[in-house]
Amino acid sequence: MNQILLIIAATAATSGRVLGLMLLSIVTGWFLSYAAVKSQTFENVYIPLIEVLESVPVISFFPVVLSLFVLGIGGPPLGVELAADFLVFTAVVWNIWMGEYQAFKTIPREMIEVSDNYRLTFFERMRNVYIPSLCRG
Repeated sequence: MNQILLIIAATAATSGRVLGLMLLSIVTGWFLSYAAVKSQTFENVYIPLIEVLESVPVISFFPVVLSLFVLGIGGPPLGVELAADFLVFTAVVWNIWMGEYQAFKTIPREMIEVSDNYRLTFFERMRNVYIPSLCRG
């Protein structure tokens, strides 16, 4: 019975970590996409970098990442777990960031002007203009 509880706990912990990493990807994408939309210089660096990193399969750098985390962190248990987390993050982050950038980029200029006229703060602008644009179909 203890093994079943251990398996359930491990599954719950892994699922929580994966969901947390996906949430981290989404939230960081909000800020990076906003920065890319607002700054032409940042956009010129950010978009090509994301496109290149998106094209690299995670499996190709798995051995290097695993070695760095195991040797750098100081041992197999924690190093392997952190390497797996890093690889899960990198597997999903590029597509999420690119999708958020494209959604932010296609917000009608009138919406941005209205938020300027109302003098919305950064967080009000994110909550009322940018984040809802991700839900448009």
